[in-house]
Amino acid sequence: MPTEVSIELITGAFVLAGVVFGALIQFFLTNIRTRREAFEQRQSEAYVAFLKATAELAIAQTRDQGSASLPAAMAAAAEAKARIAIYGNADVAKRLAHFMRKHEALTSPEAMADFVAVATAMRKSSRRAKNAIPASDLGQLLFSADVPD
Repeated sequence: MPTEVSIELITGAFVLAGVVFGALIQFFLTNIRTRREAFEQRQSEAYVAFLKATAELAIAQTRDQGSASLPAAMAAAAEAKARIAIYGNADVAKRLAHFMRKHEALTSPEAMADFVAVATAMRKSSRRAKNAIPASDLGQLLFSADVPD
């Protein structure tokens, strides 16, 4: 009789341990996935904020230099760049730094091509953007102008 009780207790202990272990694994994997998704969301928001701020800055620069929207656009661009420094992919940061060292404005075809390279790197860093968009199409979307591939 004691042997039967012992076997039942051992079996019950193994079942309980399996349930606890499974629950812990599920908790940790869910936590990891949630953190990764939150990071990717922040990364995407930083990229979109930068593209939006750059567009606003380009519009403000084409207007009178005394435009009230220029300082706000510059502040938004600075904030977006700071967020990219924290959440951005290394290739995106590298291409963005290259663009910023080389160009002060989006006034030349070369500057536009380098900016499209930044946007392309942003797309590549996203796990959700599976398909590449040709540079000429990105140029049309961003500048209403063809940018060579």
